[in-house]
Amino acid sequence: PAFRRLGDVRLETLTLSRLGTVHAELNEGKQALGYFQRALPLCRSQVMRRLEGLILHTMGVVYANQGDAQQAIEHYSQALVLHRQNHDERLEALALTTLGRNYERLGDVPKALTYYEQALPMWQSLDDHRGQGWVLSSIGEAQISVGEAPKAVESFRQGLEQWRASKDRRDEANGLYNMGWVHDVLGDLPQALDYYQQALTLLRAEGDQFTGGETLRRICLVQERLGQTEKALDCFGQALTLLKKVEARREQASTLTNIGEAYASLEKNKEAADYYQKALSLHRTVGDPRGEADTLNDLGDLRLRQGRVQDALDYYNQALTRCRSAEYLNGEAITLTNLGAAYLVLGDLTKALDYLNRSLDLVRATGDQLQETVALYQLARAERQAGRLDKAQAEIEQALELTERLRGRVAGSDVRASYLAKVRNRYELLIAILMQRHHEQPSQGFNAKAFEVSERARARGLLDLLSESHMDIRQGLDSALLEREHALQTALNVKAAYRIQLLSGKHTPQQVSDLEREINALTSDYEECEAQIRTASPNYAGLTQPRPLTAKEVQGLLDSDTVLLEYGLNAERSFLWLVTSSSVSSYELRGAAAIESVARRAYAELSTNNQPVQTEATRALGRILLGPVAGQLGKKRLLIVAEGALQYISFSALPTRQGVPLIAQHEVIYLPSASILAALRQEGAGREAPSKSVAVLADPVFDPSDSRVIHTSSRSAPAAPSGLLERSAQDTGLLRLDRLVASRQEANALVALAGKEASFRALDFEATRSTATSPGMSQYRFVHFASHALLNSRHPDLSGIVLSMVDQQGQPQNGFLRLRDIYNLKLNADLVVLSACQTALGKDVRGEGLIGLTRGFMYAGAPRVVASLWRVPDRATAELMKRFYRAMLVENLSPAAALRKSQISMAREKRWTPYHWAGFVLQGEWK
Repeated sequence: PAFRRLGDVRLETLTLSRLGTVHAELNEGKQALGYFQRALPLCRSQVMRRLEGLILHTMGVVYANQGDAQQAIEHYSQALVLHRQNHDERLEALALTTLGRNYERLGDVPKALTYYEQALPMWQSLDDHRGQGWVLSSIGEAQISVGEAPKAVESFRQGLEQWRASKDRRDEANGLYNMGWVHDVLGDLPQALDYYQQALTLLRAEGDQFTGGETLRRICLVQERLGQTEKALDCFGQALTLLKKVEARREQASTLTNIGEAYASLEKNKEAADYYQKALSLHRTVGDPRGEADTLNDLGDLRLRQGRVQDALDYYNQALTRCRSAEYLNGEAITLTNLGAAYLVLGDLTKALDYLNRSLDLVRATGDQLQETVALYQLARAERQAGRLDKAQAEIEQALELTERLRGRVAGSDVRASYLAKVRNRYELLIAILMQRHHEQPSQGFNAKAFEVSERARARGLLDLLSESHMDIRQGLDSALLEREHALQTALNVKAAYRIQLLSGKHTPQQVSDLEREINALTSDYEECEAQIRTASPNYAGLTQPRPLTAKEVQGLLDSDTVLLEYGLNAERSFLWLVTSSSVSSYELRGAAAIESVARRAYAELSTNNQPVQTEATRALGRILLGPVAGQLGKKRLLIVAEGALQYISFSALPTRQGVPLIAQHEVIYLPSASILAALRQEGAGREAPSKSVAVLADPVFDPSDSRVIHTSSRSAPAAPSGLLERSAQDTGLLRLDRLVASRQEANALVALAGKEASFRALDFEATRSTATSPGMSQYRFVHFASHALLNSRHPDLSGIVLSMVDQQGQPQNGFLRLRDIYNLKLNADLVVLSACQTALGKDVRGEGLIGLTRGFMYAGAPRVVASLWRVPDRATAELMKRFYRAMLVENLSPAAALRKSQISMAREKRWTPYHWAGFVLQGEWK
């Protein structure tokens, strides 16, 4: 008022501007805008262009903070014109950057990127590292939002470099977080974890509890996806504590939901429900109807699994209301599917079909193909329950066709992990429907079609294992073609994730149309690349683009003396297919849970010393698995394709009707799938025979306290395995890596049989990972590992072979030959032998530990693998191996016949029980 009375318009304008700025800094937007709006006309009347630009710019900041991106853009645009007229490059660069941020908020990412691209060279000319870091980070975020995460890696990397140059540790932490985020999106979880942890260390040093809490939450999510659920729960608790301190309630709600999901995965239902309820309360407090709907669906799912269907329906109906109030179409479609599934449990088919058809219409309208597969699966279940098997078959076949088209495009994060875990039941449902139709129409060949679906599921299961493990398989393919395949696959994954994000929020038809066009173009390029791979490397294509054989094609692989027994474990009832060169027959067995319960007891009996073969569970399992076909086996060779816990059972030891072990009457060979046979024969055709006989890696050094270590100061307490090896060892129960003393005698005996000139022996510190991966291994017909081999059924990608973990001075070295290393070996062997194994038989047994390891050696160039299903004592192993190799090298028997002969000879001697000889199985080609 004093300035106004004095008629000093310039000072009045400056004071109004300063008052507006102070209120803006206090987050009092309404008052700030009031002062600015009074200052602007005065500013213009006095031609105070620099101040006018500053006022408009700050008004843009206020509108942006209020969530009004359109008004923010309008004011920033006016400010930009004035900054340019005033030649104020710093403010011009700032306005360009903030314009980009606000266009991004409106969903116009292409326009945002044009502003960022204008701003970046200005920040560079100003040599402003913080400004460059900010723009590069914004470019990376925009690239992720439109499904171009691979490009974002480079943008974030450059941004991190600039923030490091600015010497601001908070900025550096943001850059590290961004690097973690983009690798998280791309599915490279170990790399994501590393960057997140680096960011957290800096944030803790700076006392930034909010960003630290959110970073810690991301670490927890990665740990959970890596299977470290207990560790993740502890981590979530720490994150929650930090977020409570800074009153970040929306982030707290998300964390509480995450904790509930972790407890649900551990089947701790009470704890899960408690955390879901806490999350629900917070979602309501902060006014987040979408978060509320998601948590209500989680609660409904939990109650449905507990059999509390009415409670589940109540939660689902509440979720439906929230979805509709928030125009949350994807959430609405998920909820309608959940309601249909709940009414299906109640047997109310009319309501179930109504909800499921409405869900299907909605997901097709929004284009959410991922949810479409779920709706089709539930519809198939409903139609089967209604007795319309032809319609049920058509719907589940649609679901599977779409599933297999999508599974490579599911983003490498939470969505992918949960998606791959759920699709197995779709194959099981189709098998059950086909077998039911076979029961009604036995002459129509539905059982042969069911067998083909079983083979298809096994082929896809192996591919999922490779995908989940982020397996980098390079062997046998031109690197440029492989890089192109990986780049296109990654681009499709990220575009699919962006599609889900786009459809779940506000979007225009043009945005969806543009995205579909991009996805279709990428798909076309990817299919072309796959075709080139099939031509250039049939071996690699056979692994990564599997084509399961038809029943007739499998029959063509068998001779008249060979019978294939394939087991499919389904929840309701399981199936056994008996395939010969001239017929396919099928049999119904008990449900998966009942069979696996007996199998675990039989495994415990067989893998325990001093147990005779005729034990209660072993006899029971023999009756279940072999009883239905006992009269058709004669004395033929048996090819066993098992599943789940059955993959760790020694069929050779199961008693026949005559009370003798199966091995006494049959040669027994195991296969990951029947279709593998064709691939093995194709790979082996025309291959030159190895020039040398046996390569043995034995008696490695695991610990610095080993007496073989030269540096005596290192001989302290035994060192525990670290990192990934430690995780796998814990999973498989191998808590201590004991020295395998008898493996040395085993190696010496094999070399003596083969002759020194034709053999290679790596003992002690020479039994290393680098030895195993050296090109020279391709010269040997038999490659023999006498060391601990981990068959991990909980985390199959952590299966592998443990070689020397320390050098001669006791210094640690990488001695874990992991599954991914095995797939990249270059072997030319007839046989790989793993003569000491430790098996994980946890509650949830998928069996891919054995499948992954044996298939890895097959891909690396060995058509057959011998492995032990349990830890056999050194002395018995050495004795069996001596007999086995004598039969092959001296008597010239095939590996399958040699293994059978050696096992029968030990079974006839009273000092040996099935525990000593039955654990060794041969996987792969029998010829």
